[in-house]
Amino acid sequence: MPCYRFNLHLENHVIQDRDGQYVSGPDSAWELASALARDLIQTSVVQPSSWLNCFLKVTDEAGSVVIDYPFAKALDQQAA
Repeated sequence: MPCYRFNLHLENHVIQDRDGQYVSGPDSAWELASALARDLIQTSVVQPSSWLNCFLKVTDEAGSVVIDYPFAKALDQQAA
């Protein structure tokens, strides 16, 4: 299974995922990014001024960006 890194962009701060997650492919990485975003929004550990300015930049083993997952998508899913 390929390793994907889920780098968290919180407004002006970037938290690098140094370990990564092994998932079966880009579709699974998308699902995991969505779940991570929803979980982060629901926690009180991190509270940016606006989740709309946050996203996950998912990279593959070569460091290429495969997904830019905006937290706005997770907010839309919660509202639905």
